[in-house]
Amino acid sequence: MTFAATISAFLSGTKYGTHVAHVDSAQWSNVVASILPQFVSFTGLLLPQMIGFPLIMASIALNGFIDLTSGSYAPWYKALRLALTVPVLASLLLTCIFKMFH
Repeated sequence: MTFAATISAFLSGTKYGTHVAHVDSAQWSNVVASILPQFVSFTGLLLPQMIGFPLIMASIALNGFIDLTSGSYAPWYKALRLALTVPVLASLLLTCIFKMFH
């Protein structure tokens, strides 16, 4: 869970850096959208695992959705994000299911 939250924070940081570096996209809404998923992830670390796992999964999914629907990223980056987001979400889901039964 901690590693997944760290991944979410890293992805939020790349998004934040992209928006701050470009004056035209450094709007308040873009900056908030770039840091909100990391706050959700780290909140998930403070809660019990059965609540934290879904929060962290939602954070990573939200990060991926924002990146994939954004017009400010190159197509290769969007493909890379999709290729990395799906396995991370699947891994977290399987871990959550395993924790429920053990």
